This record gives sequence, C-alpha cells and structure tokens, in this order.
Amino acid sequence: MAQRESVYLWLNCEGWERFGPFLWLRFEDSPLRICDQDANVIAEFDGSDWLTTHERYRKYRWRSPMITTLPQHPHPRHG
Repeated sequence: MAQRESVYLWLNCEGWERFGPFLWLRFEDSPLRICDQDANVIAEFDGSDWLTTHERYRKYRWRSPMITTLPQHPHPRHG
C-alpha cells in the first residue's frame, strides 16, 4: 500500500505560508529544527525566529510553526 503525502507545515511572517505536502515532519531539538521524511531540513530556529531552506523564502523570518493534515489553514483570518 502506497503512503500518501498529507502533512503541511504552516509558518507565519506577515501572513501564513504553507509548505508541503510531506509524508511526515519531525521536530529535532539539537539544533531546533523541522525535518521531513527524507531528513531534509525544512525550517531551523535561530534563537528568535524560524528560517526556511526554501529558495523563495530564505530571507523571511518566521514564527508560530503549525502542522495540519489539510492544505487549508484552519484559522485563515488569524495572522
């Protein structure tokens, strides 16, 4: 049975941005970062903000990581 990619990472800057889908995500604590099923670093905490490795968003400083199983943000009017 094939596994389905169905996990999304949401980060907030001046609004919410969705990353994914992923098969699963893992929080690591030393250093504090979020990795995907292939051990790729998706976001890393620098002590005050989250930074992503995604080319388009490398200069952004993110906060409030959230993981969902749906591609729609659960509270689109917040953030």
